[in-house]
Amino acid sequence: MEELETVHHDRALVLVAESKVSGSWDLDRIARLASNLISNGIQYSPADTPVRIVLTERGTDAVLEVNNRGAPIPAQLLDVLFEPFYRVQDRSGVSAGQGLGLGLYIAHQIVLAHHGRIDVRSNEAEGTTITVTLPRAV
Repeated sequence: MEELETVHHDRALVLVAESKVSGSWDLDRIARLASNLISNGIQYSPADTPVRIVLTERGTDAVLEVNNRGAPIPAQLLDVLFEPFYRVQDRSGVSAGQGLGLGLYIAHQIVLAHHGRIDVRSNEAEGTTITVTLPRAV
């Protein structure tokens, strides 16, 4: 988060951590996962809204949620969101962000390598939330 706050000093990143979450993971890959998800939240949300990051433990799992208040992702696109080279387009059909469309694909691969799962929900009322659930021990 500190690196992203330095680069995006004009954006509010809000961290909510109920406790110190620990697990047996490849920490460099987990850092890349978090960075990709938070960067995605910054990229696809209005500049005057915060990106909210929540860390919790649920039983034997660690849960990371990244929420942004950008326009909802159409339901028919949720199934392809984690495909390589896929980028969400705005309502006019123009790609909404920069990059190759690999950030969420890489995040998904990191989650799979750690025997976890990644889910997304997106609607007008809540914005978009990507939830990663990882076992704390494999």
